[in-house]
Amino acid sequence: MVFILFYFYFFLIFLENHWVMVMVENNVIYYLDSMGLLGTKKSNEIMNQIEKYLKEFEKFKNLKFKKKIIKSPQQNNGHDCGVFLINNAKLLSQNCKLNYSQDDIKNIRKEILKEILKKKKLPVPKQENFFLNKIIEEEEKEKKEKEEEEKEEEEEKNLLNFCIFE
Repeated sequence: MVFILFYFYFFLIFLENHWVMVMVENNVIYYLDSMGLLGTKKSNEIMNQIEKYLKEFEKFKNLKFKKKIIKSPQQNNGHDCGVFLINNAKLLSQNCKLNYSQDDIKNIRKEILKEILKKKKLPVPKQENFFLNKIIEEEEKEKKEKEEEEKEEEEEKNLLNFCIFE
């Protein structure tokens, strides 16, 4: 009998003024940093913390984790780390290579915005109308329930009349 255990987790970590990502796939902990500022000592420290956290869960207790630093595309400014992080997570979750550069970030940022707008079409009530909207919803719900009750009563009455005259 063969058991295949597969899992895939992302940890998005904010360190003072920079985002880094740790990805766990099966028994490997990967570290990605679009600025490469933290070096191996800090990255190993972060991966060790993630391993310690995972081992608190029963299914990870006896696993021996490998740790690897993935060469991430590098940013050349101090403000695009979040875009790099989101794009890395997206590409890695789709099993794609990280083959983009700082020159692509403007278009990637636009793509992220399009995806957010396309998938997040949730109506947000205006603050001043929120409670009014709730009241209206409750009144409409009560009206609908009352109509259903009246309809059921009418059907019972018709059924009773039908039975009496038969």
